[in-house]
Amino acid sequence: MSKIRAEIFSKNCDLISKEADRGAVLVAAALLDDGLKAALVNRLNPSFEKKDGLFDSPTAPLATFSAKIEMAYRLGLIVEGWAKSLHQFRKIRNFFAHSSEECSFDKAPISERITNLLNKNTGLREWIC
Repeated sequence: MSKIRAEIFSKNCDLISKEADRGAVLVAAALLDDGLKAALVNRLNPSFEKKDGLFDSPTAPLATFSAKIEMAYRLGLIVEGWAKSLHQFRKIRNFFAHSSEECSFDKAPISERITNLLNKNTGLREWIC
């Protein structure tokens, strides 16, 4: 996962840093989701079909960020701590994505969630940017 992480975030760190808080979270989550999908696809046998039934429809078993996190953990692609951290980040992403109010890293409950996430994962700051 570290190779995928390094490639994805080194290419997109500028993009993330130019975004407002909401955009940064959504872009980072999309990159993480894409990275998990790539790791899973690399681990699995190829699909018989061009459209992968595990990933490529809204009701596919691995269509969601949550499902990809769980499967990556269960296959040993990520450790338990990273899976838990990714789920926390997913919850932050969901808050930003589904809130009609102004969202910011400085406002509760996001500030507490981010502080908690960073305190549990000392390497996370370097991992993201």
